[in-house]
Amino acid sequence: MPWLIWRASTMRARRPGLTLNMIFKDNEGSIGRALESVLGIVDEAVFVDTGSTDGTRDVILDACNAHGIAAEILEFSDPKMPWGASQWERAAACLGEAVEPSHTGLWVSDFSGARQLALDATETSMMIWLDCDDVLMGADELLKVVRSVCDETLEDGDCLQGLCIPYEYHHDPAGRCDLLQSRIRVVDPEYFRWAPYPVHEGLIPTRPAHRNDEPYAFPARVIHTGAHDPKWSAARNLWICEEWAADGKEMDSRMHDNRAGALRMLGRHVDAIVAYTACIEASQDREELYRAHLRRSDCLRARGAHGLALDDAARAERIFPKRKQAYLTTAELLLEQTRFEEAMVWLMKARQAEEDHHGTQFNPGAADRLPLLISAQCFMGLERYEEALEAYKALAQFYPEALDIHEKVEMLERGLAEKRLALSALDVVEALPGEGRPWLMHRI
Repeated sequence: MPWLIWRASTMRARRPGLTLNMIFKDNEGSIGRALESVLGIVDEAVFVDTGSTDGTRDVILDACNAHGIAAEILEFSDPKMPWGASQWERAAACLGEAVEPSHTGLWVSDFSGARQLALDATETSMMIWLDCDDVLMGADELLKVVRSVCDETLEDGDCLQGLCIPYEYHHDPAGRCDLLQSRIRVVDPEYFRWAPYPVHEGLIPTRPAHRNDEPYAFPARVIHTGAHDPKWSAARNLWICEEWAADGKEMDSRMHDNRAGALRMLGRHVDAIVAYTACIEASQDREELYRAHLRRSDCLRARGAHGLALDDAARAERIFPKRKQAYLTTAELLLEQTRFEEAMVWLMKARQAEEDHHGTQFNPGAADRLPLLISAQCFMGLERYEEALEAYKALAQFYPEALDIHEKVEMLERGLAEKRLALSALDVVEALPGEGRPWLMHRI
């Protein structure tokens, strides 16, 4: 099962079950939808209040009572420095435009303390966490997976430690996910802890664990529904990284990666290329190197350096052969150079890697839609319009609000209908006797 993290088996000290962990602060208007998406599959719930003044607690208690779920609400406060106006001004300078502070209260760069408080209070064998503006899709499928593998022992004596689930963090105006991540969402509390970091908190295993690289075929996913400006988050993260460096603290590979990612989101691709190069030089982790080469490739492509971008994609492929993302990156680059036949070859490699990895027929509905989009554009470039139409029809099913895709479908349907009509007319004319036949064929 490719989305799992495994650990060496031990006797479980906790009772079987799944507990929801959430932290909140003045989320009265959003938390209800999150709760409805997950309470049907959990046994208990632990909440941490980081300073609410609205009716969020009442919403939580009402929802938990309706589902018959025992809820515990804890208090948390952090004495660290507040996010002051001058710091907002400096972060805005990274973004290059004036902004107004949107956070109130204390901002400590991460919420690891509050999240760890909830994790420490969890008494069941497994925990799932959500933010107040998240919605869990496919909860029943997730529960089936948890139940089926929670007590399963593998050949090496390993058992379940955690589940990685796709996270749709941002959507374009047409509703298409344009920022898809993978996050550890379900864990054994005995073997994970929340760790602070200058840019963001994270769940880390307390013992060595293997994380598979492609969890995107998981049957459930979490969707972020809150208002989110990726550029503003990038500006904040860039400010944190640069303050870290200005204080003389060590810029390790992860800090270089965070800084590069922020620069990339802000469109500062040349600076991002330099930062990714620093990440590559500082990293000893193959996963980190693989991602850095692919992301630097993306920045090089944005600058029109397709040759160098292809070199980085090839380096990523050498680090992890037969991994889908390097093949897709190469296919995209070749597509932009109108090298359609070559792009199709690399797309087929990506599809084969998907099949080999998951043991099932390639399914663009389970992964991101990039392979389907690349194939549609390649078919257009190769004038294979019937196949292009089928690809765009599949995309239209995934993106019902994407007008550009539906317009492409209509254009192809109209053009193919006219072509079929013209061919039928030619067949009729060829069967006609007389001297007027060449003139009619020319007119057609």
